[in-house]
Amino acid sequence: LGDTATSYEPYTGGVTNLYDGVDGLPITVDGLTFKRSNGRLLCTGTATKDFVRLQKKNISDILENNNAYTIYADTTTADLRLTVRLKRKDNNNYEYYNTINSQTATFTWNTSVYSEAYIYLVTGEKAFWNGSNSVASRFGLFKGSSFNSDDYAPVGINKPTFGEIKGVKNITVFTQGK
Repeated sequence: LGDTATSYEPYTGGVTNLYDGVDGLPITVDGLTFKRSNGRLLCTGTATKDFVRLQKKNISDILENNNAYTIYADTTTADLRLTVRLKRKDNNNYEYYNTINSQTATFTWNTSVYSEAYIYLVTGEKAFWNGSNSVASRFGLFKGSSFNSDDYAPVGINKPTFGEIKGVKNITVFTQGK
C-alpha cells in the first residue's frame, strides 16, 4: 500500500536505516530503561554511572568501502546521543562521530584506514538521569553524506540481511516492481 507498512507488505518509503536500535528492547542497563515508544526510542530511569552505553553493535561488515555515512538523531542533546567509533589501523586510536547537540554527523568508511566500526547510544552525565528526566528520539545510520529527516524510515525498519539467516550462503535476491 505505497509507503505504509501493513502485515502483508513491507515498508518501502523513506531511506534504509542501517541502525537497528530496537533489537532486544526493552532493556535496562546501569539503572536506565531503554524501550520503543510511539515510533521513537525512549530512555528513562536513574543512572548508576556516567556515560552509559546502549545497543552497541559492530557495523564494520555492513559499511561499504569509500562511502560516506550519516548518523541522525531528531532530538539533539548530549544526554542521549548516537555515536560511531572508528578504530584506526595505523595507531589503534579511535575517532568518534556523534549527535551531541547536532542532528547529524557524517563519516567516511575506508578499509585501508579503519579496522573496525561500532555504533551505539551513549548517555551523558548521571546527574541528568535522576529519575525525573527522559529523552525520546529517532536514531539512524544512513548511507550518504547528507540526510533529510523527511526521508526517515520508521524505527526498526531495515533492509533484510540474508547473511544472518542460518544456513543461507551465496544467495541471489531478485526484486520485481509492482
